[in-house]
Amino acid sequence: MIVQDKFFCKIDFSYNEIRGITNTDETLLTNEVNQNGGDIFLRNMREEFYFNELFSYSFKTIEDYQSLFSNFRGTYDIKNSKAHCDCHVARFLKFCPDDFYRVYKAKNNALLCGSPENLVNVSVIDIPLYNEVFDEMICEVWDHCPRKCKCIEQPRRDRLFIDCSNQSLHTLPAEMPQSLFNLEIDFSDNSIINIDNREYLKRTVEINFERNLLKTVDKTFIENIPMMNSVKLKENQITTLAKEIQNLHPDIFLFNQTEVVCEC
Repeated sequence: MIVQDKFFCKIDFSYNEIRGITNTDETLLTNEVNQNGGDIFLRNMREEFYFNELFSYSFKTIEDYQSLFSNFRGTYDIKNSKAHCDCHVARFLKFCPDDFYRVYKAKNNALLCGSPENLVNVSVIDIPLYNEVFDEMICEVWDHCPRKCKCIEQPRRDRLFIDCSNQSLHTLPAEMPQSLFNLEIDFSDNSIINIDNREYLKRTVEINFERNLLKTVDKTFIENIPMMNSVKLKENQITTLAKEIQNLHPDIFLFNQTEVVCEC
C-alpha cells in the first residue's frame, strides 16, 4: 500500500487482505516531511495486521521510535481488525505508547491481538500492565543469527537473547545480529576452548560459558566487555586469570568452585 505525501481527508482500504504498510522508500512517517494526512481506514481486515515492515529501513534507534510520530497528524483506523502482537508492537508500547494509541486509534477501537496464539484477543492497551504478557511479545531474528543458534528479540526486557547452548561449538560465532537492544548470549554446554575477540562482545551485557573447556580469561576479553553485567564460568577448566580482571566489579564473574593460579 502506497500513501503519497499529500493532503487528504480519507483513504479507505477496509474489507481487504492488507496485512501491513510498507515503507521501503523511507518517505512515510519521517521527521523531514510535514505529514498532515487524514484518516487511512483499514477496518475489518480478514488477516491480522502486521507492523513489522513500516519502520524496518529507517528506524534503527530507540530515539527514532520516540520521535517518529512527531510530524504525523493523521490516523490509521483499524477498527474490527486485529494486530499481530509481536516485538514490533512491543517496541511501540515501550517507547511511544501514547502516540501509538493516538495514530492507530487503539483506545477508541479496543485494538486486540489476533496472533500469536497465546495472545489472541488480548487487549493491546492492557499488555503493558502485565509483564508476563508483555514478555510474550517477541520476534525471532534471522539476519546474521549464527546457524546453530536461535535469536529472540524481547523488547520488554530490552534484550536480544541468543541461545547457542548445547550446539557442539568449539569457537565463538563470527557475528551476531544488530539490534536496538543489548545482547544476552548463552554459550553453555559446548566445547569452547578460547574466548575469541568478537565485535558483539562490546554490545553484550550477559554471557554464559558454563560447562565449556575454557582454561583462561585473558586480557583481550576483559578489555572488550564494557557493558557486561554477568559472565557465568562455572564448570570450566580455568587455571589462570588476567590481572586486569581486578579492575572490574567482582560480582560480574561467577566461577563457582574453581582453582586458579594467582600471581602477584
